[in-house]
Amino acid sequence: MIWIAVSYNNQGQHARADSIFELINEHREALPLFDCFLLDYFIAFNSGNRAKAMQFLKKAEKLAPGNYYIKFFIGLIARGQNFPQLAVDNYTAFGYERMAENLRGFMSFWDLANALYMLGEYEEALDVIHLSRQH
Repeated sequence: MIWIAVSYNNQGQHARADSIFELINEHREALPLFDCFLLDYFIAFNSGNRAKAMQFLKKAEKLAPGNYYIKFFIGLIARGQNFPQLAVDNYTAFGYERMAENLRGFMSFWDLANALYMLGEYEEALDVIHLSRQH
């Protein structure tokens, strides 16, 4: 159900997403620890507390260090909080091709390109944009 709430959130239906997150949170004892951290991340992120959201992502990452979504979310927050190198490190940990295969979509490429641009890596940012068009 977490991903249903995320889908609503991504569509701009924040109140609907928040109500689902709240419902899940009321029954969190039934969730595995990883899902609790993921839920806490989304609740903190939606409330605007990016630092707290990052703390939950780091806890989730310890449980699942190879999880692509956690890497993506860490990169997303890092770039948004003006830590572009951390974002690049997270996005490139698996290589661009594997990132595209596992995250399916241009969002990770867009965010990686922005982080590279912030670092002054303009040519590499353009390469990432061109690569995103292939996926």
